[in-house]
Amino acid sequence: MMSEPMTTRALIRVAALSALLSSCQPAARRTVAAPKARSEAPRRLSSAARLARGNQRLELSGYREAEADFRALLATPEATSARLGLGQVLVTTGRYAEAVSDLQKAVQFSRGSTGALGVLGYAYGVTGDRAKAQQVLQKLKKMAQSRYVSPADLAIVEFGLGNKDQGFARLEEAYQDHSGFLVTLRTEPLLDPWRSDPRFVDLLRRVKLSD
Repeated sequence: MMSEPMTTRALIRVAALSALLSSCQPAARRTVAAPKARSEAPRRLSSAARLARGNQRLELSGYREAEADFRALLATPEATSARLGLGQVLVTTGRYAEAVSDLQKAVQFSRGSTGALGVLGYAYGVTGDRAKAQQVLQKLKKMAQSRYVSPADLAIVEFGLGNKDQGFARLEEAYQDHSGFLVTLRTEPLLDPWRSDPRFVDLLRRVKLSD
């Protein structure tokens, strides 16, 4: 069992996936009870369900489709989470200037979400703005003095800075903390450059996410 709170991004993905499944259940019941209902117009997804679909597409490398889902949510109650997802898409596809802009908004509208800060720090790091990435890293460390901050959020910034050893050390701390981030470890696109590292392979094995 997890002894610490799930990270912001993990919570968003789990909650949104639940909404997606819930939105699909009525349609499934109609198919069983009344097969003729197949001619009905497709059921419109709720904002939460579309957010879940966007996150799922992001994890499966369907970046164009994920981006479309996230952009469609920018004027809905899911806008903050959508901006975080959109920022991840933009970082992963190398559109760094756009990514930083959206991630700054995600941090602002989420009132300093540690998950959003971690991804913003990563974006600063990979664009070469090491000073701002370090500022984010120090801010997360300061926040950790008064509240729970997943070591995974710190790891993301370290990886963005190119500090691979520190990144893996933080992931190991996340493992020891039973961080909720670990449920997305296998599909987190920001970690793709390090998947071949033996330490990553070993971590996947220990959290039982390896093939």
